[in-house]
Amino acid sequence: MFVILCIIFFFVSFNDSQTIKHLNEISIEEELSIGSIVTSLIDKIPNLEQSNEYDLVTPLSIDLDLFSINHSQHCLIIKNRIDYENLCLKKNHCIISVSIAVSNDDTIDVYILPIRILNTNDNLIKFLVNRTIIEIEENDEYWFKKNYSLPHAYDDDQDLITYSIYLQNWNKPHGLFAFDEKNLLLKLLKKFEREEQNIYLLGFV
Repeated sequence: MFVILCIIFFFVSFNDSQTIKHLNEISIEEELSIGSIVTSLIDKIPNLEQSNEYDLVTPLSIDLDLFSINHSQHCLIIKNRIDYENLCLKKNHCIISVSIAVSNDDTIDVYILPIRILNTNDNLIKFLVNRTIIEIEENDEYWFKKNYSLPHAYDDDQDLITYSIYLQNWNKPHGLFAFDEKNLLLKLLKKFEREEQNIYLLGFV
């Protein structure tokens, strides 16, 4: 009976000596180089330099093992690559909560630091094809009913993409073509004759 009582007393006492404290959220850009300083911990955790020991609590997922502590400079640094598209868009981890355990003589305090990952737009917009050929019937009586589909562009950052149509000299194709940006359709504005011009080069950006 005496042994059981001692174990219970120790467990309760240990829990009473722990506290969890939430720090203000900070933000960092994705793709910072390994070893880059994220933030100083001295101005966030009081009396950190006088503590017996402190370190990061191991994250539950290896995907979130992104940071480490530089104890000589008392700062949080980048440990592994941080890719916004992989973390936020695919795995829904836009905010990474880092837990820092600080041990003193009779207490262990855990500080939770939320880190928001910011997108740096590091992926270029691209088309899967570099050109599209559209054939238009000459002197088509139903030209006003014809629509021609144009290819979609892709952006891994998932930013909003806007499109424009230009002639080869970067002028708008007024009187020749209209562009339905919502549906990505090219529409004719006139009946075309081969004798006038047989090829039109358009830039789609």
